[in-house]
Amino acid sequence: MTNPYVLVVDDDLSTRMLVSDALMVFGQSSRRARNGQEALELIREEMPAAIILDLMMPEMTGFSFLATLTRELGGKTIPVIILSALGDQVKGVDALPGVVGFMCKGSFSMTGFGELLTKAGLATEQKTVVAA
Repeated sequence: MTNPYVLVVDDDLSTRMLVSDALMVFGQSSRRARNGQEALELIREEMPAAIILDLMMPEMTGFSFLATLTRELGGKTIPVIILSALGDQVKGVDALPGVVGFMCKGSFSMTGFGELLTKAGLATEQKTVVAA
């Protein structure tokens, strides 16, 4: 891997941008995908250090994406942080392959995000970001 990155997979553009900006604050680079199929294509090009994944997306849901990824990786896993609006409606999500944590859309906090990045094995020293 030339430059480790975090793959942000969400069908909502503003969510992808928010998460990418938050990753930048923690010194992490990111790539973005609109759905599971697009994410798989990016992973085939270069493996990410971690994945931040929405569950409900068109074309390929987060659930289908995880099943396909697990099959393609032959049982190996990439740390996955679930980011979903489903909240407590999703039972057993932490038992899915590679999942290290869950964040509910609408209750995003930088502290909680940093803790999940740490669980995913990523450095989480906050950087000062100056807007242009």
